[in-house]
Amino acid sequence: MEQRNNLEVEIRIDGVLYVPAFINEAGPFWLLLDTGCTGCSVTPEVARRAGMEVRDGGVAYLRRLTIGSVSWNDIMFGVSDERAVTGLLGHQVDGFLGNGFLHHVREQFELEIDYPRRSLAFREIAPQPEPIFADIERCPQAASCVPVQLENWYTIVPVHVNGQGPYRFLLDTGAGTCVVSPQVAQWFSLPEGDWVKAKGVVRSLEAYRSFVSRLSVGRATCENLEVLVMDCSEVSGYVRDRVDGYVGNAFLQHFAVTLNYRDKRILLR
Repeated sequence: MEQRNNLEVEIRIDGVLYVPAFINEAGPFWLLLDTGCTGCSVTPEVARRAGMEVRDGGVAYLRRLTIGSVSWNDIMFGVSDERAVTGLLGHQVDGFLGNGFLHHVREQFELEIDYPRRSLAFREIAPQPEPIFADIERCPQAASCVPVQLENWYTIVPVHVNGQGPYRFLLDTGAGTCVVSPQVAQWFSLPEGDWVKAKGVVRSLEAYRSFVSRLSVGRATCENLEVLVMDCSEVSGYVRDRVDGYVGNAFLQHFAVTLNYRDKRILLR
């Protein structure tokens, strides 16, 4: 990893979150920052333009990946056709930055995503871990500081639904909306709306629209929030226990979100 300074970069939000990245000095390419997937990948066209050597199994090593003022060397990416995802999202996808990339970030940087200002920054964190503020009333900066669990590179956040909980939700910047499981929908007798196709972890899934009166991560709260009701067992198989839903951008877009993976906490303000 090579660091110059910690300047912010402008991001694009179109339901999901895109980060401008240079690969082997080519670009920028707009990669979907997705905490709901483990892998990192680019399309074959991006690999060609960046001069990447694709090996057997459809993997390639990037000589250099640069986002804003920070560069990383020798990172393994997959090379895959994303036409199915492009069709689901309705626009071109150059690739994904999943938790495999965030693993490289976690020991030195906090990842700050300021949704209202549409900016992303890597902030250096103190050499020694700071205490986790399990009691949100002690949270600094009058914000919502919440401990998270890292399970097989996925981020599990404690969430309250309609004042009840906490429930185990996956933090998913690759999801445009928030998701609750059918079990949660049944517990709260959520209304059933139109059925739609939604992006799961490895495939598209059937879901129906509904809403919750209140969804909270610590003190950060959204009211009358539209959600999708969808089977979450797919991702539950990758983590330690069941997943009750996903925290997507419909909720996150109202906040500046700081992810500190080393100290296992999320800050929303």
